[in-house]
Amino acid sequence: MSNVSAKSIYDVLIKALDEHDFKYARYDEDMVIQATITTDDFPVEFIMCVYEEYEVVQFKSILPVKFPEDKRVEGAIVTQIANYGMVNGSFDYDISEGKVSFRLTNSFTDTMLATGLLWDMIGVSFSTIDRYNDRFFMVAKNVMTIEQFIKAEE
Repeated sequence: MSNVSAKSIYDVLIKALDEHDFKYARYDEDMVIQATITTDDFPVEFIMCVYEEYEVVQFKSILPVKFPEDKRVEGAIVTQIANYGMVNGSFDYDISEGKVSFRLTNSFTDTMLATGLLWDMIGVSFSTIDRYNDRFFMVAKNVMTIEQFIKAEE
């Protein structure tokens, strides 16, 4: 087990958000923070969780795009294309629901995470979501083909 407590990581996360006057709901017993950021296109709801048993802090967000039943295979393909070149974080795809989510995790095993790193998790997550959400939406609405999605990645 880590010498760093999950509670201390959770406290640093709260501090990082407070330093930026961020509005959020906190669930201290579960070490979960829930918030929404509005981008130019859409609001992004997310949660950040500190998991003591895994010694990680995780950012999770369900994207507002949903692939209709007849586009679910295309949804699986484009989320995999997006993930292929991704360095930090990944998209998860629920083919039965057509939902896409983004997940970014950092370990705190024997390491105290600084507020800057935790704030960077939020920044990386939102820039990645913002980069892909419109393209996922266009594929879901049959405005963009898989080939065009691939071309946009180049």
